[in-house]
Amino acid sequence: MLQQLCSQAKPTRVTAYYFGDTPLGLLALMLVTSKGAAGVSGASVVTLSASLQAFGPEFFPPSILAVGIALVVGIDRVMSEGKALTSIIGVAAGTMVIAKLAGERDDAKFAAALDKPSLVRFAIEQESQTTDVDKVEQLQPTLR
Repeated sequence: MLQQLCSQAKPTRVTAYYFGDTPLGLLALMLVTSKGAAGVSGASVVTLSASLQAFGPEFFPPSILAVGIALVVGIDRVMSEGKALTSIIGVAAGTMVIAKLAGERDDAKFAAALDKPSLVRFAIEQESQTTDVDKVEQLQPTLR
């Protein structure tokens, strides 16, 4: 988003490495550098500004970059909540896909949990009521 904002503020556009309106080099760099940025509040602004500066002043002059970052900092806290939620959903979806590919996911239980989420809450409550002593006693036969 900041890249588009800074590009629109700049009077000329460098057309190298563009696919439509998306600069491919910047997209590749952002995919690598943005890993984990959603987990730390405010880290995305630092990551984004460092990535845009890596492309040099011919792409993003410092004056335009500073204005773009100043605009984004104002809404970063609100956007941070959305980024964290998106990250959690992505991790959950990825976990389910990998579990399916590895053959570790019970599709019947998965479908039942999707149809009736209260089953998951009930299972969590039942698990939390089991004491640590009970868990150790259940594991004793496998540890011997």
